[in-house]
Amino acid sequence: MFEYTKNISSFENHKRARKKLVNMKSENIGHVKQYSQLKATQFQHGNGIGIVEFFEGKNILVTGATRFLAKALIEKMLRTTPKVNNIYILIKAKDEEAAFHRLASEIVESKLFKYLEEMHGESYKLFIQNKLVPVVGNIYEPNLRMDIITTQQIAQEIDLIVNSAPSQHLTRALDANVNGPRQLMMFAKKCNKLKLLMYYSTAYANGQREGMILEKPFTMGENITKEKTTSVSPFINFPSLYADNEIDLVSKLKNNVNNNGLEQLMKDLGAERQSYMDGKIRIHSQRQLVK
Repeated sequence: MFEYTKNISSFENHKRARKKLVNMKSENIGHVKQYSQLKATQFQHGNGIGIVEFFEGKNILVTGATRFLAKALIEKMLRTTPKVNNIYILIKAKDEEAAFHRLASEIVESKLFKYLEEMHGESYKLFIQNKLVPVVGNIYEPNLRMDIITTQQIAQEIDLIVNSAPSQHLTRALDANVNGPRQLMMFAKKCNKLKLLMYYSTAYANGQREGMILEKPFTMGENITKEKTTSVSPFINFPSLYADNEIDLVSKLKNNVNNNGLEQLMKDLGAERQSYMDGKIRIHSQRQLVK
C-alpha cells in the first residue's frame, strides 16, 4: 500500500521527500538517473520540438488527474521529462488526508504507473512524493476552493496549467465545461510565471472522421462536421443547430420561468436537442449508405 507521511501538509511532505531523495546514494537511483538522462537526451537530440527541455524545472497544476487522460499525461511526464519540478494535482476531497488517499489509490497505485515503479525500484515512493503534490480543491469554485496560503503559493510557482476536468454528463456539463474553465482562467490571471494554460477534453472528439487526423486550428464558424469524413468521400452537410436562436430561446424561457423550474427545464431542453441531433445524424447516415 502506497502511503504519504500523514499529519503534515502537502508542501512539507514534498520538501521532506525531496531532501531524502537527494541524499540517497544507492546504486538503484544511480541507474534510474542514468536512464532518465539517456531518455531525455534521446528526446532532445531526436526530431522532437523541445518538449523535454520546456518541462525542465517547471511547476505544473493539473486538474482532472484521477481521469484516464490526465492520469496518462502525468505518467508520461514523470517517465519522459525527469527534470520536471513539481506537479500539483487538484483533487476534490473533504480534507488533505482524503486527498492523499485518492492520489495513492486512484493514481499512484494504478496499473499505468507499474512501469514507472519498475524504473525506480525502491526509490519509487520517494520519487513520487518528490514530484506529486496533492492539493484539496474544486475547479467549480473561486480560487479553485484552495485555502488562502495554498492559493498564494501555487500562484507564485506555477508555470503551466493543464485542465482535464470536463464532463459529458448532462447535469454537470455546465459547471464542468463552462464554470470550471472560467474559474480556472480567473485563477490563472493571478499566476505571474504562467506560460501556458492548456485545456483538453475527451479522446473521442473527432466525429465521423477516419484515418490519419492532423491537428489544425479552427477559425470562427468552422467545425469538424464541415470537413471530409474520409480522404475520398465528398463534403457532407450534417444537421445543425444555430447558436443565436438557441440563446434567444433560453433567454425567453428564463424570463418566463422561475429559478426553481429553470434548471430542470434546461436539462429537458438539452436532452431534447441531443435526441434531435442523434436522430437526424442517424437518418442522414442511413441515406448515405443507400446512395
